[in-house]
Amino acid sequence: MNFKELPFFIEDKNFKAESNNPLKDSIDLLVEKIVRPYIQKGAATGIMLAVIDGKRQRKYSYGAIAKTSKQLPDASKSIFEIGSVTKIFTSLLLAKEVVDGNMQLEDPISKYLPDSIPRLAWDGHPITLVQLSNHTAGFPRLPDNIFTTNAVPADPYSHYKVDSLFHFLKKYHVSYQNGVRFSYSNLGAGVLGVALERHSNKSFGQLVIDNICLLLRMKNTSLRDTNVVQGYDEKGRPTSYWHLESLAGSGAIRSTLDDMIIFMNAQLGFKNKLTKAIHLTHQLTFADKDQVMALGWRVKKAGSKAIFHHSEGTGGFRSFVAFDDKSQKAIIILSNVALDVTAVGFSIFENYLDQSPIER
Repeated sequence: MNFKELPFFIEDKNFKAESNNPLKDSIDLLVEKIVRPYIQKGAATGIMLAVIDGKRQRKYSYGAIAKTSKQLPDASKSIFEIGSVTKIFTSLLLAKEVVDGNMQLEDPISKYLPDSIPRLAWDGHPITLVQLSNHTAGFPRLPDNIFTTNAVPADPYSHYKVDSLFHFLKKYHVSYQNGVRFSYSNLGAGVLGVALERHSNKSFGQLVIDNICLLLRMKNTSLRDTNVVQGYDEKGRPTSYWHLESLAGSGAIRSTLDDMIIFMNAQLGFKNKLTKAIHLTHQLTFADKDQVMALGWRVKKAGSKAIFHHSEGTGGFRSFVAFDDKSQKAIIILSNVALDVTAVGFSIFENYLDQSPIER
């Protein structure tokens, strides 16, 4: 009774996918060299990316917004699910509350949960907000009670309301010391989102709009389905949008390339109303031989440089963001197919760091 899907093979496209890449210089050619094999895959539909150098940027669009369309993805209008890149926003919301003096990184998570949930701690050491942000809380990747008969495979988080989350936490036993081991957890990021909701008496979606989008003037970023392009799975089949309910803080945001350029420019130090909070999210909070974490951001060493990054996606989308504030360079990738773009992102960005500044 093995329900694991059999391996499959999809032939590459027998035509050259459209692109607006002008192929004029080394940066254009670098992008083309690395993105072209991705977009030529049979399941791939559309991919957008921006390479940023200080106040200058280039935007590239490949493929189409849907398999039934010939329209290239549009940087200002085409909205993508950004998946786990949402976690950076969740950590920024936390950082803003800390900077404003309303919360502390070392606050126990139990302070923001119902009294009916036993104190979450290991040997007297409580799970804290910062541990939810940097994935050292010891939580599993997902709560075990999410896998129920109510689950809808096409939209696997949609049934998991806050009551189900609290039911899990009431019975959860912290099984090893928190704060000392990295273990990536969508559950932890979701709990952090719920803590922020309960602290503010606002929904996670409203918090994102009020405390990030309005302050940075990101006009097309939200949790809504409106104008989101069609997503596709790894076989190129249309997918449903994902609705993460009580785990919204782990991956529920939708955005455009232009909005994400604004967000990444803010990471590079462009003065804005979130500068202090953004700076806090860049402070390292955990490190071992395998993983370095800031607040929400993962950190990769590349020679003398430190690349802050995050990636992953949903059932029909993939995303990647990375920046190096010392060189003032950043990259954003948004794809509407569930084919990983992390390798694409690192390949471009690590080579791009060694390129001359953008001229045009």
